[in-house]
Amino acid sequence: GKTHQDVKIGIGLATGECCVGNFGSIHRFDYSVLGDDVNLASRLEAATKFYSVDILASAATRDLSPDFAWLEVDALRVKGKTEVARIYALAGDAGERQSAGFAALADIHERMLAAYRGGSFAAAEALAGQARGRASPRLHELYNFYERRCDRLERARPADWTPITDLGQAALPAEM
Repeated sequence: GKTHQDVKIGIGLATGECCVGNFGSIHRFDYSVLGDDVNLASRLEAATKFYSVDILASAATRDLSPDFAWLEVDALRVKGKTEVARIYALAGDAGERQSAGFAALADIHERMLAAYRGGSFAAAEALAGQARGRASPRLHELYNFYERRCDRLERARPADWTPITDLGQAALPAEM
């Protein structure tokens, strides 16, 4: 029999105004889409690899789809911007959002983020392990990421550390 290879893709979602159309000339056709949220979606798509999740969304996208199960992943600053963007992973559909299991996971997840942001890295690492135990397999790597991140910070916290991740030129956080 034939064996198949799993294909993994990352999707970045951002909601906002953009310009769509031909931005070229009669000599060079360039159909494109432009705008800050287009750039953010592109950065989020690239960041899915860093956080090991399949879908990352901006706060505006999350706010427009409240029936889905979302978990905040991080606070980012995109290169060339001063404002901080909170980003969210899609954890499940409306059925998942209503489940008791998701409510329990979301509680542990929020405590993990609060501990991380407060610099309590050992506590955040332990909570990441608890969250992984409750999460669906699609989120296990996100919690592995937070365990590694917190372990690294617990052992050697940079003097200038903040809980904001800077996205570099290549859309991957500078810390990696």
